[in-house]
Amino acid sequence: MGIRISQVPKEHKEKVIRNMLLQRGPVATVELVEEDILLAAAFAWAMSSEGQKFWNDIDEVEEKKTSKNELNEFIKEAEKRGFAVGVKTIHGEIINCYDHELTSSGDFFYHNIRVFKNGKWLEPIVSSTSNNNNSNPELLAIHALFSELMSSIRRN
Repeated sequence: MGIRISQVPKEHKEKVIRNMLLQRGPVATVELVEEDILLAAAFAWAMSSEGQKFWNDIDEVEEKKTSKNELNEFIKEAEKRGFAVGVKTIHGEIINCYDHELTSSGDFFYHNIRVFKNGKWLEPIVSSTSNNNNSNPELLAIHALFSELMSSIRRN
């Protein structure tokens, strides 16, 4: 486990400190926390059944954080490339009916449209009636957001 004491999720921090106090005493525990040492070096109970469950719980929390960070990076990249609600692709228009999703195979869905597959990005469709100013992906995203806003205003 390559995380430091400061990176231990809140729900496990008390248990970590309690175990360090039991094994190392208060003075050593304070020093180790101040040095922010690697968690695996803080105490050696990984071979017990309680320790294994604890490490597995920590791994799960870290995996969820990593997955969320990866998803956020894909969302940012997709938006840089011009994807937004209302933007058209060869598979249809992007509508806000599903959450973004990063699949286990590495494909990425921006709402309802798979925009990243097999390591390649789909391209948004730029209509032939658009002028040169709309060929900028950022402008396309702004236009799509503005269109969605206007549609919702009209409905209300």
